[in-house]
Amino acid sequence: PEGAYRLTDNAQSGFLYYNDLEDQLSDAALDWSTFFSGSSIGTLKVGLNTTQNDREFQGRRLRYFHRNTFGIDLTQSPEDLFTGEYSNPRNFELEEITRSTDAYIGDQSITAGYLQTDLAWNRWRFIVGLRYEDSQIEVVTQDRNIQTVEPIVTTLDEQAVPFSLSLVYQLSDRMNLRSVASRTVNRPTFRELAPFTYTHIVGGYAVQGNPDLVSATIDSYDLRWEWFPGAREVVAASLFYKSFDDPIERVVIPGAEFLETFANAQAAENFGLELEARWNLGGWMEAMEAFTLISNYTRVESEVEIDPESSAATNEKRPLAGQPDEIFNFVLEWDYDPFDSLVRLLFNYTGDRIWLAGAFGLPDVIEDGRFTLDLTYIQQLPIERLSIKLTGRNLTNEPWTWSQ
Repeated sequence: PEGAYRLTDNAQSGFLYYNDLEDQLSDAALDWSTFFSGSSIGTLKVGLNTTQNDREFQGRRLRYFHRNTFGIDLTQSPEDLFTGEYSNPRNFELEEITRSTDAYIGDQSITAGYLQTDLAWNRWRFIVGLRYEDSQIEVVTQDRNIQTVEPIVTTLDEQAVPFSLSLVYQLSDRMNLRSVASRTVNRPTFRELAPFTYTHIVGGYAVQGNPDLVSATIDSYDLRWEWFPGAREVVAASLFYKSFDDPIERVVIPGAEFLETFANAQAAENFGLELEARWNLGGWMEAMEAFTLISNYTRVESEVEIDPESSAATNEKRPLAGQPDEIFNFVLEWDYDPFDSLVRLLFNYTGDRIWLAGAFGLPDVIEDGRFTLDLTYIQQLPIERLSIKLTGRNLTNEPWTWSQ
């Protein structure tokens, strides 16, 4: 019939994919804390923690190949085309196309110890946390069809010392000046390390992991002024700077089909400004006591550093992939205690950002900035700790747009 959808012969036509993933996560911790007072007051905490994550993944690919479709109505449904009289070696033949990288085993263990103290003296408050982490990640990709083929093995054996240091000076009873320095570690996931290839459910490129990834280190520095007009109110302004070592980015590379993968850049820097306000409307009108306005705005300048000798990136000077230049949120919240009800209306704007960094001459993929409107309703039930939550996202049906 005219205007009907028609089956075409491409790589995804008649494609069937099955997978089985088993993930086991165990976590154990031992913590001790004490409180002390005198000329200064504070707390001291120490602890040990161990985390073990084991994963087994297997995928299987099948496809109905087009052999001879002459005389067949290709506007029929898949249930009619790929079953019954047409499912045979002459018309549509079902074949196994499972790849050698469609199975992997992942193992991650992290053993850590930490020390944290919170010390207050006169108008000063000092908070420091120090953590030692011993991390091992191993991902083994084995060809299930040819056992004699050497497996692809990625092993990351790393020791890291993340920390956080915060110094707060009380300018007045309701106003603080806060400075923070911290270091965090961003480790690649199993999926990012395994050379397994999959395709996004709707649109997009094929995605493949990179066994050569290493962990990224992020150093952050913040200077924040904060004022608390009321019990649930805050007005704040912050300046921040972040330094990335080996940041992990999403990149796209050309080939028989465009391929999305992951790669380490050499370094990156982010610096910017953040403004935040939370204001209860009851101060303007008593009948508005249940309403609160929340707003924040972030402006970020970002630049990534590429090593031209070890990277095939198309653009060596650009923002860090995934980092928008602007983020704005505006929230109107209704929290009515007599009914134990909460309604939150969220307006968000996220600016342009690089969704995928281009390589081998392929341009960067830019995700255009977009506005969204979300609505959330939470109702506490008479049964303690039980509630119902309903959420509507992107109520104005704003499209996602990418350009390249």
